[in-house]
Amino acid sequence: MAVSYTPRQGQFLSFIHDYTKLNGRPPAETDMQRHFSITPPSVHQMVIMLEKRGLITRTPGQARSIRIVLPPEQLPNYEAPAATASAKLEFILGHWRIMHMDEWGQDFVNAEVEGYIRFDADGAGEFHFGYVHGWLDYELGQRDGRTTVDWSWEGNDEMDSASGRGSAVIQDEVTIKGKLSFHRGEKSGFLAVRNEKPERSSGMKTRGIS
Repeated sequence: MAVSYTPRQGQFLSFIHDYTKLNGRPPAETDMQRHFSITPPSVHQMVIMLEKRGLITRTPGQARSIRIVLPPEQLPNYEAPAATASAKLEFILGHWRIMHMDEWGQDFVNAEVEGYIRFDADGAGEFHFGYVHGWLDYELGQRDGRTTVDWSWEGNDEMDSASGRGSAVIQDEVTIKGKLSFHRGEKSGFLAVRNEKPERSSGMKTRGIS
C-alpha cells in the first residue's frame, strides 16, 4: 500500500535518500538545516513528523540513525535540481589540506605553505603546494554515483607561468582524491582532507619542482 506525504515531506525524503547514497551514511539534522536554510527546531519537527507517519525510523540519542522505511519505488519521483546542486556544492566548498601526492614528498608539498586546494562558491578557487600556485575554475559532476569536481587552472611554477587541469572525487565529507596535471608536463595523484584554516604564506620562494 502506497504511503502518502506532502511535497515538503517529499523534499526531505529526497534529500535523506540522496545524501545517504552519496555519503554512505544518513544525514544529521544539522545537514538538513544547512541544506534547507531553516532553523534547528523546524528540522527536528519535520523529522518527528516523518517518523510519526511511518516514513522513516531512527534511534533516539544516536547521531545519523535516520533510515527511510519506504521502498525505492515509493520515494519522490523527482529531483529538485537547485536543492541537489546546492547540496553537492556545499560538500566541496572550503579549504582542503593536501595530505599526499604521488610524485612529490610531503616536505615539498608543504615547502611554502601547508599544501591546499580551495573551492569557492562562485566556481573559482585556488591551490598551493611546493612552489606551485594556481587559480582554478571548476565544475561539479557525477561519476559512478559520486560527486566529482573538474577544473582548469593557471598560475606559476617558480617564476614561470604554468597551467593545467585537475579533477577529484569526493570520497566522503572530509576526504577527496584526485589528480592534478601540468599542461604538457608532470601529473600527480593526490589525497586531501577538509581543513578550514590552512596556513598561508606572505610570499613565494623561487625554486622549481625537481
